Amino acid sequence: MVVFQRAPVGRIWPVGFIGPAIVCVVLGLPPAALPHASAPDKAPAEAAAPKPPGLILTVNHGDEVWCVSVSADGSTLATGGKDKTARLWNASDGAQRAEPRVDEGTIRDLSLSPDGRYLVTRHTGSSAVVFVNRPHRGKPLGSHGFNGQGAKPLYSLWDLSIPTGRKPLMTARGAMAIGADGKEALAFDWDDASDKAWFRRLELAKRRKRDTQVAPPDWTGSLHPKEAFVFSPDLRRLAAFRNGYALCLWNTGAGTGSAAGSPDRSVRTEFVGSRIDAACFRADGKVFAVAMATMSEMPGADGKPKYTYSDPRLQLVEVPSGQVLKEFKLSDRLAENGVAFSPRGDLLCCHVRSTGLELRDAETGNVRGPSVPMKVTSAAFSGDGKRLFVGRPVGTAELWELDALLSPAKN
Repeated sequence: MVVFQRAPVGRIWPVGFIGPAIVCVVLGLPPAALPHASAPDKAPAEAAAPKPPGLILTVNHGDEVWCVSVSADGSTLATGGKDKTARLWNASDGAQRAEPRVDEGTIRDLSLSPDGRYLVTRHTGSSAVVFVNRPHRGKPLGSHGFNGQGAKPLYSLWDLSIPTGRKPLMTARGAMAIGADGKEALAFDWDDASDKAWFRRLELAKRRKRDTQVAPPDWTGSLHPKEAFVFSPDLRRLAAFRNGYALCLWNTGAGTGSAAGSPDRSVRTEFVGSRIDAACFRADGKVFAVAMATMSEMPGADGKPKYTYSDPRLQLVEVPSGQVLKEFKLSDRLAENGVAFSPRGDLLCCHVRSTGLELRDAETGNVRGPSVPMKVTSAAFSGDGKRLFVGRPVGTAELWELDALLSPAKN
C-alpha cells in the first residue's frame, strides 16, 4: 500500500514501499506528478449481488418481521415485529415514515386502512393471551383473536396522522377490523365475569362510537388457539370457530337490518377430528378458505396426551350455504398468518410451515409459484393484486412484482 503524507518545505520523507522502490512525496507535487510514484491502492469494491427479477425493494425492520400490510392504494407499506414496533414505509422508495409505533408486546398482526391513515395492531402483551392470527393478507379487511379473562387489550386502532405517544382510538380483546370501504372500524369483545359481549363501532370520519350488547357465542368448549374469529370484508359477518372444528357465522348488523349478534343458523360447518390452522374470507365475502389437518391423540411418555397431525388440506366453503366447494391437498400444515385470497380471488397465498411461500390457483389448487423457495413469516397483496409484500424472519420485508413469482396457469 502506498501512503502519501505532507512534508514540511524542503524536506523529503520516505513513507512507503512498492516492491523495492522507495516512494517519496515532495510538498506541492501531486502524487501523479512524481515519476516513480503510483496512486494510492484501493480495495476493489465488492460487487453488489444482482437484484432478483421482480424484486422492487427491500426494507429493514431490524428484528424478526411477524406481519406485513399494504394500503389499498399501494402507497404505504407496514411491518410489525418482535421488537414491539409497527413501522411504515413508502412503497415508492422504501423510505421509513415518521417514528415507529411502539406497542406493549410483539406485534403479531397489523392491518392498514385503505387510505393508509389508520392502523390496527395485535400484540401479545399478556400471558393470558391465546394466540390467534388475522388471515386477511391482501387488503385491510380485518383481524381476529381471543384473549382470556383479565388480560390486557390485544387490539389497538391508531390514527397515523396523530404523533406517536398518543393513546389508540379504540382497543379490544376479542377482535378488531377496518372495513374494506375504510369508513368504519368494528371490534368484538366480551367479559367472562359478567357473561356480556358487545360489538363496538367507530365511524372513523366523525369519531362517533356505538356499542351494541349481544349474547355471547354459545361455546361448548375452549376456543382453538390458532383461530377464533374472522370478520368478513364488509364487516357484516363474524366467523367463529368452536373447539377448533366447527365454523359458525354471526351477523354483526353492519350495513344491514339484521339483529346484531344473531346467529346465522344456515351456516354451521363442522370439521370433526381436524385442527384449524388458518382461515380467511374472499374479498367478496362469498367464499371462506379453511386450512386444517387431521388430529390424532396418543398417550405420551409422561402420561400426558400427545397429538400428531396428518393430511393437511385447504377447503373452500361457500357463504352462506356452508357447502364445501373445493378441497386441495397441502404438502404441510399452514403457519400463523397462513392463508389469504388475492383481491381478485384467483390466487391463494399460503405460508407452508416447512417450505415457506406457496402461491396456488384458487380454481385448480395448482402451485404457481414462487419458482425458488422463499421462507416468509407473512405476506400481503397490494390492492390491485399486482404486487406481493412479504415479511422475512431475518428482519427484512420485500416488495415483489407478483407476475415475476408466478408460473403460467395450467388447466
